[in-house]
Amino acid sequence: MRIHQTLGLAFLMCTNTVFSQTVGSLVPDVPSKAPDYFCTWNIQGYVCNYVNGEEQRYAMNEANMFGEGSFQNWVSFLP
Repeated sequence: MRIHQTLGLAFLMCTNTVFSQTVGSLVPDVPSKAPDYFCTWNIQGYVCNYVNGEEQRYAMNEANMFGEGSFQNWVSFLP
């Protein structure tokens, strides 16, 4: 065999060994006890009917975050 054929065969044998190993799941077996988080993207979209990004950006303001009105006080949504 020529040297490049020998190296190619050796490479294929090594990569086959590496890729033939089973890969474990990325999902943990036991659920985490860490608290979840609140993301405002969904409530921002809900408040302005998902019209566009600019309206969602304007919805992210102090009144909506801390206010007492309808669809306000987002900071209290998740303890």
